[in-house]
Amino acid sequence: MKYFVQSLAAVVFGHYGIGNSLQTAATLDRATNHIFTGEPAILPIPDDAPPEIPRIILTAKDKRWRCNVSPTRLEFTYDEPDQAREELDSIKGQYVATLHSLAKCAKTELKAGVHRLALVVTSVALPEEPVELIGRTFIRDGVLFSPRQLEVHMLNRTTIGNLDVNKWCRVFSRDARYGEGRKTALFVVYDLNTVSDPQKPTEFGVEAIMAFYDLALAQVSDGMQTLFP
Repeated sequence: MKYFVQSLAAVVFGHYGIGNSLQTAATLDRATNHIFTGEPAILPIPDDAPPEIPRIILTAKDKRWRCNVSPTRLEFTYDEPDQAREELDSIKGQYVATLHSLAKCAKTELKAGVHRLALVVTSVALPEEPVELIGRTFIRDGVLFSPRQLEVHMLNRTTIGNLDVNKWCRVFSRDARYGEGRKTALFVVYDLNTVSDPQKPTEFGVEAIMAFYDLALAQVSDGMQTLFP
């Protein structure tokens, strides 16, 4: 089945020394070869504000690329909220290359101590009967009575490389706008998070960060085709 990426988000959790926000925004922009073509947003947030609130927001003019930086996380997102039109393989190269630049900049320029990684991928497909397809795949005959929409959640504990990972998979149907009208579409969301031991926190270097995301994206791609070939 052909899937299109609605959103793709990598979250690199840690401790970030943001310092001068304007200088940090400029450093990140240069490191990513100016992919964030919009005006940077530097938020005037007090020092005692919750650390997860972004201090710097970088976006592309078309809103597809976005990077949020807070004292505790860096989030890099590709987003097509209105109508997903790109397959994962078509954007993965640019996404991974930009993420590598961000990770390298975070470690060398922001002196980030990275201890947890996450990836969330939301994909959409347009089979003939999404609700019936989900029901046939996951639920035995005689249980359902013509539902208008359907949703299934799954949690697996798996490994990626030598890392323990919680892998959530959410499959659901929903009306979505495509072209001039609306269609009932099939959505598949994968949410992968590394599991860290508070007593022995993992410290990720740039290569370890990228190894996780390369393998995680491969798992997501394989998983979607396994669910609905």
